[in-house]
Amino acid sequence: MTDSFFLTWEFQKTWWDAFGAKDALCLVTARADDGALIGIAPLYAETLTDGRRALRIIGGVDVADYLDLIVPSAEARELLDAMLKYLRDDCPCPWDALDFHDLPAASPTRDLLASLAPAHGFSVTSKVEDVCPLIRLPASFDEYLAALDKKQRHELRRKTRKAYAEADVRWHIVDGQRDLRAETQAFIDLQQASRAEKGDFMTEPMQRFFHALTRAAFDAGWLELSFIEVNGQRAATYMNFDYNGAILVYNSGYDPQAYSSLSPGIVLLTHLIKRAIEQRRATFDFLRGNETYKYRMGAQDTDVYQVTLAR
Repeated sequence: MTDSFFLTWEFQKTWWDAFGAKDALCLVTARADDGALIGIAPLYAETLTDGRRALRIIGGVDVADYLDLIVPSAEARELLDAMLKYLRDDCPCPWDALDFHDLPAASPTRDLLASLAPAHGFSVTSKVEDVCPLIRLPASFDEYLAALDKKQRHELRRKTRKAYAEADVRWHIVDGQRDLRAETQAFIDLQQASRAEKGDFMTEPMQRFFHALTRAAFDAGWLELSFIEVNGQRAATYMNFDYNGAILVYNSGYDPQAYSSLSPGIVLLTHLIKRAIEQRRATFDFLRGNETYKYRMGAQDTDVYQVTLAR
């Protein structure tokens, strides 16, 4: 019901290889009479700290931003009803709760679960888990600028002019002419330098995941890994994914010691928004988190939900 980068084979397989092997895979599929696949609940069973077993959607809670069941919207009610019956009566994975994270507000899954679950003996709770601010992109960059707050429009122009006036500024998106592994490591290094919590996040297993993910996304044609250099020194980076008409801003990094007075991260972000508009992308999606800079760039909140079903 949600055509999400985080539900692609490339992301799900990469995540499972990195983080899921210790858990029980519980893929539930729905097929037509002729055997054709028409729906997937990509689930796994995880033991929680209190000892209960929760079924979650592959992608977990830390590194995926939009998760859902893989079901055609036209078939959703019938398939979800059958899935709940199967999970109640026949699922081979012992479980106590269905714990679905990062359900987009636009997905019908949340409302369908709320209406169908009680008939199968499940209680349902739903809450806003986080926000995903995004920009709905206009037809031109001038229109984008015109829609910004006057002060922010002035700031973007001022910062860009200042950077190019005071330094040699160059930016690039990683392509096939560059060493993807080395470029990914450069991204990780800048991400770790940004602030302490980002350094704590980028553990060795997480670094291996990022290396595998960039390779999978690059091979599929979805990776937009960018850097900006100031006087030959890498100063800021963004790892985005270009998927289904949207640019997804997955992670970023910057060197706080490298020309911070020239705002290299904002300058790079401005270039990326302009590029997205020129390529006729529909949205520039900052994904989870309500960091202030997202709203200064013109983003508006959309919600993602956590829905929990208990026996």
